[in-house]
Amino acid sequence: MLQVNREFQASLQANEHTVAQGSLRSRNIADGEWKRLHPNWIAVKRLGMLITLGIVGTPAVVLLLLVAFVFNVNWLVRVTIVAALVCFVLWRIWMVVWYPPLAYRHARYTVSPLGVEFRSGVFWRSIVNVPRSRVQHTDVQQGPLLRHYGLGMLVMNTAGTHNAEVSLPGVQHGKAMRIRDYLIAERES
Repeated sequence: MLQVNREFQASLQANEHTVAQGSLRSRNIADGEWKRLHPNWIAVKRLGMLITLGIVGTPAVVLLLLVAFVFNVNWLVRVTIVAALVCFVLWRIWMVVWYPPLAYRHARYTVSPLGVEFRSGVFWRSIVNVPRSRVQHTDVQQGPLLRHYGLGMLVMNTAGTHNAEVSLPGVQHGKAMRIRDYLIAERES
């Protein structure tokens, strides 16, 4: 019985040490410095756009090609359909190859004692500030692509109706968990 009690006390001390290290780590997470998303976010964006292109774009292209060449349509309609398809393909190539690095370059976030701020946007810039006092619930989500690349998406639910759910994509999963733990710990205290 005495041995079990000593083991229990030792495990309590080890847990207290782990909690103390965890709170130290979460204090370091709220340093107020601007950070970039993880570089793997570019690959996730590219693959997501390729999947969308395969699901939505391929049937649309096949349908338009059927209309243009199987059915008896005017030559002007055929030329218009082919020109539209060429523009669509060029636009998707740009969106898959060049847009994700641009979006990555313009996306930043910071965690401070006041809250979380996320800046993004290539053409239309967006700044979303989530005060710590407004955070009601946080989640870290991972789909198959994010999980494969070791990333997560921090989702913060806030009080209010406008931007009631704010997402921070492309953060390393462990870091997203630490930010979530920091926001939860600060909210509970």
